[in-house]
Amino acid sequence: MGYRTDRRSIPIAERSSARFSFLVQDDDEKALAASALDSLTVTVYDRATGTVIRLALDILNANGGTVDGNGNGVWVTAQEDTKAVGVPSGKEDGQSFEDHVALFQWTWTASGQARGGNHQVWHRVMDLTKVS
Repeated sequence: MGYRTDRRSIPIAERSSARFSFLVQDDDEKALAASALDSLTVTVYDRATGTVIRLALDILNANGGTVDGNGNGVWVTAQEDTKAVGVPSGKEDGQSFEDHVALFQWTWTASGQARGGNHQVWHRVMDLTKVS
């Protein structure tokens, strides 16, 4: 399976819920349904510093995650998944922001062998500074 990176075009306000979409595919880029997966996790981190915000959260039909029969994955974040880590990447319209990554990783078994895939989504978190 090829390397896949998407960029979310709409910035996320710090500590706000957001919806992420991703594709779950096998080595031949064919869709994998949730029932075919052994695991599905998301790790969220700051792109500039590598600071981990959420480590390997199980989202296989749990914690806001789902995958349909066509391999279309969706994850709805909790507030702590979009917190700022305090190291701005830049400013947009006078507002500081941080660039984060949501890394989706999955495993499945094919012909008795463990397999794995991933899909990352880059996203911008607007640092609201007064949010607690």
